[in-house]
Amino acid sequence: MANVVVQVSIKKSLLNLNCMLLQGQSFRWKRIGLDTFLGVIRDYAVVIEQSQDSCSFSLTGKGEGLTESNCRLLVTDYFQLNFPLSDYYETWANADNNFAVKADRYPGVRMLRQPPLENLLSFICSQNNNISRITDLVSKLCSNFGSRICSLHGTDLYSFPTLEALDDPHLESKLRKMAFGYRASYIANSVKILIERGGEDWLLGLRDIPYEEARSSLEELPGIGRKVADCICLMSLDKSNAVPLDTHVFQISQRDYKIPGVKGSQKLSKAHFDIIPPFFQELFGEYAGWAHTILFCADLKTNSPAKSGKPERKEPDDVTHAKVAKYD
Repeated sequence: MANVVVQVSIKKSLLNLNCMLLQGQSFRWKRIGLDTFLGVIRDYAVVIEQSQDSCSFSLTGKGEGLTESNCRLLVTDYFQLNFPLSDYYETWANADNNFAVKADRYPGVRMLRQPPLENLLSFICSQNNNISRITDLVSKLCSNFGSRICSLHGTDLYSFPTLEALDDPHLESKLRKMAFGYRASYIANSVKILIERGGEDWLLGLRDIPYEEARSSLEELPGIGRKVADCICLMSLDKSNAVPLDTHVFQISQRDYKIPGVKGSQKLSKAHFDIIPPFFQELFGEYAGWAHTILFCADLKTNSPAKSGKPERKEPDDVTHAKVAKYD
């Protein structure tokens, strides 16, 4: 077992780890200190310690690939550190007064660039679920079908399972015994289809085709509808203009933008998918998905139980794509 520490000079205002790691993009992370996070990137256990001007990434794992240069590339890719975020914040703020107000309070929100298989199966687990339970299901997938990396801070850490590890004729029944419910069937059947189509190479290949084509391909998999497909496109397939639409984003659209064809609607419908995402794509451009995520994060904070004075509900009615308490 080897360990490599990578130091990155980046201001806290350009890397909002709380929003990025704990509010629904990924379900592999937890906070273990005020500005310290524990999680997994690919086959490595990672401890992140953040200060106002830098981040320390401590990676632990096996293999000759655990070098300082490789780890720096891995961290840079996963957190998209080369993306000129401050420039785009300025562009988006100039395009939209509402964004300008929210941006000052929620700087540094980046999209993670996750492994597509992990992202896809995690979001199948997310259906009609809250963040705590999704995290628990993803943890069960990893501990039962992944490879143990090590134990840090009292936590056993595992890699995400490969398709080969999940290629089990009894996978569905095993998952049902682990309380995956109907999601067990979606996962087991998606694994079969993915293997038939070429496995993780097929998924990675979706990064190289147009957004609409990639989204349609994902929607052919069991348990993946338009919104979850857009989440996967945005979070792991480099489709930065994908705008996942759910009831929460629908409410933002009604309240803050009064989009024609949306104002006055009582609830989200299929017709809104042809109205709301194109509106944000035109407003924010090629990285509309990033800008939308910042608005989403800011709105969740504004409407949290602590802010509203209302008691927290473990299973709220609204179902969202990324960072609120429940998913579909």
